[in-house]
Amino acid sequence: MEKKTVDVIIPAYRPGEGWKQMLRGLEGQTWPVHRLIVMNTGKENWKAAYEKTTIPMEVHHLTREEFDHGKTRDQAARMSRADYLLFMTQDALPEDCHLIEKLVEAMEQDEKIGAAYARQLPRKDCRLMEQYTRQFNYPEKSRVKWLADLPELGIKTYFCSNVCAMYRRELYLQLGGFVQKAIFNEDMIFAGELIQKGYGVAYAAEAKVVHSHNYGCLAQLHRNFDLGVSQAQHPEIFKRDGTLKAEYVKATEIVARLQADELYSMLMSGKKQVIRTGVIADVPFKVKIDSLLDTNTCNVIANRWPHTAAALGFCDGAIVDQKIMRDTAEVWSEEDHCRLPFVEAYGYDLQGAIYQAIEGHFLPFILAVGTKEDAPDLAALYINDDDLAAKLAEVEDRAPRYQAIKEGKVEPRRCEHCAYCRATKRLTAILDYREMNYLAE
Repeated sequence: MEKKTVDVIIPAYRPGEGWKQMLRGLEGQTWPVHRLIVMNTGKENWKAAYEKTTIPMEVHHLTREEFDHGKTRDQAARMSRADYLLFMTQDALPEDCHLIEKLVEAMEQDEKIGAAYARQLPRKDCRLMEQYTRQFNYPEKSRVKWLADLPELGIKTYFCSNVCAMYRRELYLQLGGFVQKAIFNEDMIFAGELIQKGYGVAYAAEAKVVHSHNYGCLAQLHRNFDLGVSQAQHPEIFKRDGTLKAEYVKATEIVARLQADELYSMLMSGKKQVIRTGVIADVPFKVKIDSLLDTNTCNVIANRWPHTAAALGFCDGAIVDQKIMRDTAEVWSEEDHCRLPFVEAYGYDLQGAIYQAIEGHFLPFILAVGTKEDAPDLAALYINDDDLAAKLAEVEDRAPRYQAIKEGKVEPRRCEHCAYCRATKRLTAILDYREMNYLAE
């Protein structure tokens, strides 16, 4: 029988010393690597030394804006002609020379097995919380998971990790590959698709990589949730019968709606998650900008969509903040005793004033809004500079008091409607149900 070929696919970003160790581990495998496909983020961070290996290697460079966990891996998969695709991360180190061999063996058990993932062993400096997670998620015994295992395993039936996971290339392509712009992990979503279509997902305990992080407890718990491997009895992504929860279906609909609109996509095409710090009225502020557009992009938008010129003009850039909301209807304000535009009711104008002041260039502030309605709607809104200036004056007036409250020097004035008040409310009476609107002391 002809020996099956295996291509290794690795997304890379600023590889460190561990890269050389990982390459040496792949070079010494009993089952040879046919080709190594590297999807590197940031050509400026890549060094020629990273390509020193006996394995045939090809490197494809992309920008940070172009990288996506599902899309980038899918692009690499479609470059391959091998029988098996082995996805790894740059910090996953083969424990021994049998890693690929054991993964192939797991795949060859049954032609209906569509994926196999390796056991992850903690590093020597790994904290206790991470060690426990590794023991729970990657036990010593191998097993193949099928649709029939749902009643026993629940959401863990769908678990698979692209830290080190192998897929049948033809089947992968047949099922459409990894989802693009996945809200949850691309590996788990694809494994769920395999299971639902009657294929198996193998856990190969004999195939081992060394891989762990020293996350704090909260960060680790959050990560475990995202990976879908917590011990929760009720799945957060899939129902007990294996179908997707309505929230996830709705989320994918919203994402698809946003991506389908060219102007919306252009607004969100800037530098992502840009951190800025500054001082307003002697009070420190820190902001995170969803999309920071450069001059060229603003000019392109203003030329292509002339009606955007009032918002963007031909400026030095723009600040874009993305909001995903239930709807864009007016909101009743208890303080003002009237309905207000959601921008004012939720304080997005205040937010824009702070962002504009901290960025320092007084760039236009744009809201890119998507809704969660049955038929998702979207909007692109701007707040004019006069309104932002008025709100900045309000921030400057209030900032010292906010700082004093934060430091515990001043007690906050309770509204009994915001999240803080609801969380800290203390019952003082038993009321007639008709008095529910008057719970404030």
